[in-house]
Amino acid sequence: MKVIKNCPSGFASNSYVLFDELSGQAAVIDPSISWQTALKGFGSDLPQVKYILLTHGHFDHMLCLAEWRERFGAAVCIHKEDAPCLTDPKKSYFLKFAGKNTTFDPPDVNISEGEVFYLGDNKITVMHTPGHTRGSVCYIAGDYFFSGDTLLCGDIGRCDLYGGDFQEMQNSLAKISNLTRNYTIYPGHGENTTLKAELKYNRYFCL
Repeated sequence: MKVIKNCPSGFASNSYVLFDELSGQAAVIDPSISWQTALKGFGSDLPQVKYILLTHGHFDHMLCLAEWRERFGAAVCIHKEDAPCLTDPKKSYFLKFAGKNTTFDPPDVNISEGEVFYLGDNKITVMHTPGHTRGSVCYIAGDYFFSGDTLLCGDIGRCDLYGGDFQEMQNSLAKISNLTRNYTIYPGHGENTTLKAELKYNRYFCL
């Protein structure tokens, strides 16, 4: 499975496209960039985008959600605890930080711990990791770990916004530390890293 990373300017929220070359199926994780830009390498032979997978409900991770949904009819998936962010611009922080009263239709799928999605024969598994928000999740696909704003390179996401809780974040980090594979971590902001590097150097694993 191929990973295409995009980091748009502005709020610098990473967006990822997972593409299964055998089936032609794809998923976008955190659609912070237009599908035209994210998929420009495909030319006119666009993949079948099945899922829009949100790591959490903050505005900067779903700036282009509506246009992805309209173009591909893909299922919008978010943890049930963050589902209200789609319909409430205060909870998503669209209103406070972007100055927009932006809302979306409710999600198609309210996901939960352990839920599995497939692109062809490739499995994407949900890990619920509250702390940054109540409904923050990470997505695990093969050797890839998409951590949203739960785990960043050398850091973690802030815990002082709506739904944030530092104790829950610590519990989520403890859960991540029990993983045995040295995943490549694709975070919601910043550079990629590895689980091994974070366990060794990220100060938040040492609290």
